[in-house]
Parts: sequence; structure tokens; C-alpha cells
Amino acid sequence: MAANIETLLVRIAGVIKEKHNDEELSNYILELNKLFLEMGYPKKIDISVSLINKKFYEKYKKLIY
Repeated sequence: MAANIETLLVRIAGVIKEKHNDEELSNYILELNKLFLEMGYPKKIDISVSLINKKFYEKYKKLIY
């Protein structure tokens, strides 16, 4: 199941980048996927995911506004 999710995330990131020209969102998805691959899916990655989320939202808000 996990391998399917990882493949799906990579494909979604590619579509977002190619079709919608949104490199920030694509990179965000790939960063999360990389974390899942390195650390698995347990609760211990919550802190790392929170840091990635914070960075993404800060960058993305600047692009939107």
C-alpha cells in the first residue's frame, strides 16, 4: 500500500508542475514524499512534516498575494 501512495504522490507532483506550472506545490509534495520514504509513516515524523508545512505556506502565500 505504501508504495502505491509514494508512486501516486510523485505522479501528482509531476502533473501539478507540468500542467499547472506550480513548482512550489510540486516541490512540497515531493518533500513530504521523501520524508515518508526515509522515515516511514509513524507519528515520529509529525514534527518534520510540520516544518515542511510551515515553509511551504510561507512561500506559497507570497506567490498568491
